[in-house]
Amino acid sequence: EKDKRPIANAGADVVTRAGEEVTLNGIESWDDRNITKYEWTLLSGNNSVVIKNTQFLDQRLLSNLYPGVYRFQLRVTDSAGQSDNASVTILVLTQEQSE
Repeated sequence: EKDKRPIANAGADVVTRAGEEVTLNGIESWDDRNITKYEWTLLSGNNSVVIKNTQFLDQRLLSNLYPGVYRFQLRVTDSAGQSDNASVTILVLTQEQSE
């Protein structure tokens, strides 16, 4: 039986306020065997964002988010070395925009 490539799922787009924390997760990514690596990369947006690991391999906690649009890519790799990418957009509103 042929090993299938993983399918990355970076979750739904997020709208939040400046000063809030956001959790990225790739929990809905899929593979017929085992996903061994989850890599999150900031593609666009203010690079002062702080990205921290959590106790879960697929998650990252984002803080220090300024108003604007951020785009992150998730790359998942399976035990056979096959990979797939997905992306998610985070819209950070100013306090005025969110009222």
